[in-house]
Order: sequence, then C-alpha cells, then structure tokens
Amino acid sequence: WWAHSLSLQEELRQAIKKAAGGEFVRFEVTHCDKDGKLHYVDFSIKPVRDESGKIIYLIPEGRDITELKKTSDELSQSEKRYSSLVNDLPIGVYRNSPGLEGRFLEANPAIVKMFEAESKEEFLKHKVCELYQNPAERQFISEKILQQGFIKNQELQLVTLKGNKIWALLNAVAKK
Repeated sequence: WWAHSLSLQEELRQAIKKAAGGEFVRFEVTHCDKDGKLHYVDFSIKPVRDESGKIIYLIPEGRDITELKKTSDELSQSEKRYSSLVNDLPIGVYRNSPGLEGRFLEANPAIVKMFEAESKEEFLKHKVCELYQNPAERQFISEKILQQGFIKNQELQLVTLKGNKIWALLNAVAKK
C-alpha cells in the first residue's frame, strides 16, 4: 500500500505502532488504484482487546472520500470566488439582522470605508440604527423590508462613525 509515497508508508508504520499500543488512529491519506488514479481515503486503525485487556488484533478501515474531498474543494473555491466578488465591489454590501436593534453580520470593504470605520471588526460592533441620521427611520425601513420582502432605490440620510452626514441609496432583500 501507498507505494506512491514513502512518507505515507512511514505514517502507516507509525499508526500501526500506536494502534498496537492501544490507541485508535485516524488520518486522511491518498492511495493510487490499479489504473494510477489518486483516491483520498479516510483511514483508521482500531485495536481490539480480549477479556484480559491484551490487544489481540487491529482492524484497519479505509473509506474512499474522493468525491467528498472534490465537492469540499469545489465549495471552497466557490466561496473564495464569491468573497472576492463581493469584497472587490466599489459599492457597500452588508448583511444585518432585522429590526430596530439590528446588528451588522457581514460587511465588505467598500461599506467599511463609506462609514469611515477603522476596520471591518469595528464596523460590525455597531447597531444598524446608529448609522441613521434619524434612528426612527430604521424602524420604518426594517418594517417595509419585512412586509414587502425587499426595498428598492430608497434614499436614506445616514451618518458615518466619525459623525459625517451622507446620503445613500438602499436596495435590500429579506432572506430567511
């Protein structure tokens, strides 16, 4: 097994020693099939003891997780592309919880800059209503979004974290 990798062969030898010493061992490895195709394997070795506690044999188990690994990698790449898209936009994009006391959950760099925050972390500490020149307007906007499921081209008078007044155009969709 694992003729394609001397380091994996050594890892297997060490795993067998640990299992022979009574330890359950589990790790992810690669394995080449007869056609040379590489598979990812979730591999484990479980020691089995007799009534006296002596280890009498080891049970090796390998599960082919190639498709799971491929799907996980594709999801990770998709998340990176989405993140890059949102973070590179020159317009502010954010997610927040609903209601008057709504909190920011996510924010892209453009909105952090727009509201003159020192960092994304600083921006996320604030309630959404704190950025309205008239905090009561937040209630109206929140109710409208929840009632209609969206809001489009709503002009708002907002205030940055440094107290500067700005105008913004809000487009939002409620997600459950």
